[in-house]
Amino acid sequence: MSDIYLKKDALNLLEKRHAVFFGDSNMRSVYKDLVWLMNKNSLIERNVLKRKLGNSFMGDTLVKSSELHKGRDFEEVRKYEKDNVCMEYFFITRCYNNNIEDMMSAIKKKGRSAPDVIIMNSCLWDITRWGPNGVTAYKDNMVKLMKLLKTSLPPETLVIWTTAPPISTSCSGSLLIKQVEFLQHTLRFEVMEANVFARQIVVSYGFDVLDIHHHLRMQIHRRADDGIHWLPLSVRHMTNLLLTHIVSESVLNKENVLSGTHDLGVAYNNYGEIVDQWRPDVTYNKYGEIVDQWRPDVTYNKYGEIVEPWRPVVMYGNYGEPVYMKQPFYHKLKRCWRQSLFHRQERKFSPYHF
Repeated sequence: MSDIYLKKDALNLLEKRHAVFFGDSNMRSVYKDLVWLMNKNSLIERNVLKRKLGNSFMGDTLVKSSELHKGRDFEEVRKYEKDNVCMEYFFITRCYNNNIEDMMSAIKKKGRSAPDVIIMNSCLWDITRWGPNGVTAYKDNMVKLMKLLKTSLPPETLVIWTTAPPISTSCSGSLLIKQVEFLQHTLRFEVMEANVFARQIVVSYGFDVLDIHHHLRMQIHRRADDGIHWLPLSVRHMTNLLLTHIVSESVLNKENVLSGTHDLGVAYNNYGEIVDQWRPDVTYNKYGEIVDQWRPDVTYNKYGEIVEPWRPVVMYGNYGEPVYMKQPFYHKLKRCWRQSLFHRQERKFSPYHF
């Protein structure tokens, strides 16, 4: 659940704070709605929410942009500065990209001040618009991103990864171009798997996750006609969830510092947050997650997950004769359901071609 924020509440919460948004058009909607809320006590208008590349929106500035197109190199950078509040928005089509690298490098070299809050999500573009190996690249890029943020940002910066909201079974729009239209019927399942994977990685590095997908799963009737974007009421709900999360984290950190009740067996940073310690008796995978001790009789994939071996099973034909085969029964399933994007990585050849 979330609190309901008015103009004065949002201004008081974000006063003297610097927030940076990285993401797709849904993240742009949250950025716009938050700017609108800090200027008006009303819901944002739908035609304003859909507008792209405007020179100015409620006093913000279009810092950098490319021509309006559906390609992966589309750019849009916006900045809002007013009433001691600074917010920036970067449109990204990949979670790990040059803009984030440059920003983190500048922060690490003290050439730029670190933001107080970073809100991120680019799941839909990552898993649909980067070819048949996009999912594998997404997994690797998420790990690279978390490592970069962990080594570049100070502990007081609040990093929030928002899960991708639920999409329709027949979505359309600029995201799904003609070459990837075949994904529209199964993409909602890929999004759920990507959200689960991202949540595990982000939490393992000590950052926060705001599960937008969970909160909007009962708000499908407030989704836009294209099946991807959302109506102003749902966007305001996402904004309230974000502000509530920022408030709760700020209060929690303050209470941890003031309480002074620290366990001797736990490591804390300067802000009272618990920091996990690596122990020599525990096995970790490449993502820093604790895994069970590796056993010679168990098969693991490159992400440290246990893979069950295929076992011969018995099926019976039309005349009752036994038919021996191995799991899974791909030839018994329809082609579009044989293998999901997140589990086809062990195949030598991809069944999809871009």
